[in-house]
This record gives sequence, C-alpha cells and structure tokens, in this order.
Amino acid sequence: MMKKKIFFLLAAIVIIIPILALSLLKISSASAKEDAFVGRYSYPSIDTSEWEKASTEEKITMCRIPQEVLDSMTEEQLVQAVYDFPFLVNAFVYSALKDGVRNIERNSDAYAELLKRKGAKDALLQKITEVFSEQQEERNAWKKDALAVLALYQEDIVEKMSAEEVQSVASFSSMVDAGYVEEIIKGK
Repeated sequence: MMKKKIFFLLAAIVIIIPILALSLLKISSASAKEDAFVGRYSYPSIDTSEWEKASTEEKITMCRIPQEVLDSMTEEQLVQAVYDFPFLVNAFVYSALKDGVRNIERNSDAYAELLKRKGAKDALLQKITEVFSEQQEERNAWKKDALAVLALYQEDIVEKMSAEEVQSVASFSSMVDAGYVEEIIKGK
C-alpha cells in the first residue's frame, strides 16, 4: 500500500513539474513581450562636444541601434527612427537617388531592419501620408522628400506598391523624377 502511494506521488510530481515549467515559460515570454521597446528611439544629441569632435564614421557608429532594441521595435517605430536618423540627408548627397537610398540602408540600422519586415511598405506609406498632411517647419521639409525617396527608390518597397500608391507618394515629393515614376507605373 505504501509503495502505491509513493508511486502515485512520484507520478504526480513527474506530471506536475513539466506543467509548472511550461506555465512559467508562458509567463516569462508574456513579460518579455511587455518589455518591448516603447516610445521613440533617441539618437545621440548632435549638440555635444563629443559629437562635434567625432569623425563621420564615429558619428554613424554612435547612431547604431542594438539588435535587441531593433527586434523589439514595431514597424511604425522603425519608420520614426529612420525619419529621426541624423544622416537621413545623405539620401540626397549622391548623384543618383538610388545610391543615396543604399547609403541609408547601409548606415541606418532602423531602415535596414524595416526592410526585413513584412509591414515595411504599409508603415512607410502611413508615415509619408502623416508627415505630408502635417504643417512642419520649413527647415525640416526635406525630411518629407526623404521618406518618399526611401519608398520609391527601394526596390523591395516599390515592387509591393500599387500604381496608385506610387503615384500618390510621387505627388508628395519634389525630388522624385517624373520619368522614373512613369517607368515604375508602366511596370505594374
């Protein structure tokens, strides 16, 4: 009789421990989701002596976003981080806009991560619509154009866009070549 009680007790323990372990794993994964990045990513301040003394490469390194932060950011947060990227203007410093977009992809961790996401196109188009409907200071108007360029000159994004979306984004920007837009639309 005592052996049966011990056997049932051990059997119950063997069954209960894995159930408890699974429950704890579910709780810890739920709290990990709660630990996801919240808010807007803050790049280093460009108004510091450290920034002023740094070379361009050092500044780009200072703007790197840790992978664990990128992994926890939503597509909307990634687009905002791209919009806030201190070197976003580099999209316009090349003779070809596609080269500028490649530069942003190489140097902006947020943009590179965004391009890996299924919701990249929708998040980018949502932000473009948002910023073009807002009144902004004249000195930041170029940032609107930068988002349009990042959408239309990135093959992974533009191939997922409808002809209407391409036309809409192009209509927002003064930087996008009309002939290029016509080529994209013809290919749709």
